[in-house]
Amino acid sequence: MKNKLFFLSSLFIFTILLTKIDHRCAKASHRFCLHFIDGPPTANPAWETKAPYPLSVLDQPFFYLGKGAQSFVFESADRQSVIKFYKFPAHLRRFDWIKHPFGDTFSPKNRAINLHNEKRFNRSFNSFLLAYNHLQKETGVFYIHLNPTPHLPRTLQVYDRSGTVHQIPLERLGFVLQKKGKPFLPMFRSLLEQGHTKEAQQMIDSLFQLIISRCRKGISDLDNMDHDNYGWYEGRALHLDIGRFVLKDDVKIPAHYLQEIERITSPLRQFLEKQSPELLEYYDNALGVN
Repeated sequence: MKNKLFFLSSLFIFTILLTKIDHRCAKASHRFCLHFIDGPPTANPAWETKAPYPLSVLDQPFFYLGKGAQSFVFESADRQSVIKFYKFPAHLRRFDWIKHPFGDTFSPKNRAINLHNEKRFNRSFNSFLLAYNHLQKETGVFYIHLNPTPHLPRTLQVYDRSGTVHQIPLERLGFVLQKKGKPFLPMFRSLLEQGHTKEAQQMIDSLFQLIISRCRKGISDLDNMDHDNYGWYEGRALHLDIGRFVLKDDVKIPAHYLQEIERITSPLRQFLEKQSPELLEYYDNALGVN
């Protein structure tokens, strides 16, 4: 009996200490840990792709760039690409019992949260697949890895925000490789401050063309362009956030382009209302609302 009690108490203490270590690790590295991106090991045939590893990209180290609602983002050493690792909610991580040893057994609220997170996870991975299969030019996505590939073991060296190096086992993680673009709105503001009105007009035109190009493929973006969701790459607008694409046939109809453009670019219009009446008029003319 004593041995059993000792074992149970030791296991409890070990679990608590492991949770504390996990928390301290996360705080120091902007909440990045391998544990947070190590998700379900099961494969989904719908997410399978045939593309080989882009070895020339993955042979270099990557450095912490930031995090969004869905992903941790790291920039390649040559500053040409980013890799995005999906942030799994606690109950979908490989060792979810560390954080929640009893899961949702006794909590209807937790069961509802878990169901919501599972839907969000599936929607995100389906969106990544849409970006890769149909929107490579519009997003700069050139490789996705959504299913485990134990037959293709590969390790990536990444540095978190604190400078700690991690050896990331890519074969079991979900990730996306994308061309590195600059956030659209900060770049647009900078052009205005420098008096480069013509270049700012070209950015507006390219943004509208980007949205129309996506709509023609029957794909809608549930986000607008706030929070650096849109960017600029090699002289054209680009989707930076690729986690909220959905198939929507009615956006193929030209009459609906306007609604999509107005919704997505509303933060840009609000900015122009305050900062540039001249460019606001150009925006409205390009939109065809005058």
